[in-house]
Amino acid sequence: MFFSFVKIDAPPGQAHTIIDVLESMRGQTVSSPGCLGCLLTVEVGASDTICYQEQWRDRETLERHLRSTLYTRVLAAMELSNTHPLVEFFEVNKTGGLELV
Repeated sequence: MFFSFVKIDAPPGQAHTIIDVLESMRGQTVSSPGCLGCLLTVEVGASDTICYQEQWRDRETLERHLRSTLYTRVLAAMELSNTHPLVEFFEVNKTGGLELV
């Protein structure tokens, strides 16, 4: 399983524009083969910091998505960032649940 994480520092007055761009692709992304989830959040206490996360079944489907025209919307949103956007990818080999608590 793979996770992608993008953190964007929106310039003043641009947060809604970035959110609209990312929200416009969520439905298509979630319905893509291999996508296990998609989450768009705004950080509490950090004004205008937007986090966009995706979860993918395997590397192949993630890489296909990264090369798609749909993903150009994420790239466009990152271009609006006030600072260098944080972009991270994680490969998860083992997961746990409530039993870890």
